This record gives sequence, C-alpha cells and structure tokens, in this order.
Amino acid sequence: MAKKCLFLLPLLCLCALSGFSLSSSGTKQNTLMPDFSISGGGRIFYNGMFDIWKYSNNYNNVGSTLEYRLYSNHGFGIGVFFDATYVEVGLDFIFGSFKPNARGYTGDFELASTQFGFSILGKLPLMAGPAVFFPLAGIDYQIFLSGEAKGLPINIKNRDDVKEYMGYEDIFDAFSLVLGIGLDFNLTSKLYLRGEALCNFKMESDSDKALKKLAKNNNVSFSLFTFGPRISIGVGYKFWGK
Repeated sequence: MAKKCLFLLPLLCLCALSGFSLSSSGTKQNTLMPDFSISGGGRIFYNGMFDIWKYSNNYNNVGSTLEYRLYSNHGFGIGVFFDATYVEVGLDFIFGSFKPNARGYTGDFELASTQFGFSILGKLPLMAGPAVFFPLAGIDYQIFLSGEAKGLPINIKNRDDVKEYMGYEDIFDAFSLVLGIGLDFNLTSKLYLRGEALCNFKMESDSDKALKKLAKNNNVSFSLFTFGPRISIGVGYKFWGK
C-alpha cells in the first residue's frame, strides 16, 4: 500500500507544478484558468463504501453455486482541507457503520466505527463567472481507529482487537483511487463555498489477498469489487492570492 502511495504522489505533484507553471506564465492567454491561490477550510460529508462479492463454490468438483453478497459501510464525517489551486489535501474523521446485507443472512451484526481519512487530489480548475468548476483525481486512505460491535460474541474496540479476532488489522481500512467533480462559489474575494461529488474505488488490501488465497485452498473462487460515493459541502478562505 505504501508503495502505491509513493508511486502516485510524484505524479500528482508533477501535475500540480505543471498547472502552476501554466497559471503563472500564461494567465493572459487562458482566461478560463483562475489565478494561483492558497486556501483552507472545513467541510461535512456523507461517506459510503460498498463491497460486492461474487463467488462460486466447487467443493470436490460436485455442484456449483453462485451468489452475490453486499457489505456496506456508510456514515458521516467532518474534516478540513488545504487547497493550492491545482492540489487539494484533506484530513477527515468518519463516523460510520459496517453492516452485511447478504442473501440468506439473518444475523444482526453491525460495527459502529470511527475512521481517520487522508486524501490528496489533483485538480483542473475552470472559471465560470463567480464559480470555479474542477474535475478531481487522486488517492484516499481511510484507517479504522475504534469501534463498537453489536450482535457479536466478541468485542471489537480497536485495531488490536481486529487483528486478534480477524487475523488482519487492515480489514476495515480502505486505500482508494478517487475520481470526481467539484464546484467553488465565491461569496467574497476571499471566502467561498465548496461542494464535491466523488467516487472511491478501493484497492485490494492484504486481508483481501489472504481471503482469496484461503478460499482458493478450499476450492472456492470469488471476485471482490469495492466502491463508494462521497458528497461534501464546505467553506473555504483564501490566505494568499486572488
């Protein structure tokens, strides 16, 4: 996971530097590009993440079954963001719950969780009057901090408990590639509203790989696709620039 971050960060920085160069040397030629500025602010958001499992069981090569299972993690969050026109960095706390919604599942398991999130996104801002529209792309990492399990005979309160009961401490973490759009609406020359609509596509974790290996050893194969929306609204203030 760390190697993936190190691979993507230089690419984002290169995009940011290229954008800054264009902004500083060619603002007269391209009036759609806003002036370079540095700002920061706070936001609230809805965060969702859905695991779709598709698996087949061919135990002893007798019979075959195919099912879909859906696990959801959804909740709300608060955070801060720092913006340098072509790059946005976010720090967030997410208060959500993990809950299975599977065919044939009759249990009432739920894990109320608190997660810490870090994101770095590249932006391409385009002006339209008092508003600035921008597509976004980058990475997001959500790490499980603490939780409260309901409907289980075990107690999951922290990462040590996750590792003890489930074998891997990263089961409730999510490292994702992010795509989306955003819009800034200028209230004054310094103050603005920011709205974003993003979609996270989770990368395979160590626990996912281990689960696939265990399933393969038991003649079970499955595919796992995890994605989720994030919709946020916030207020930002420009500390430097126009």
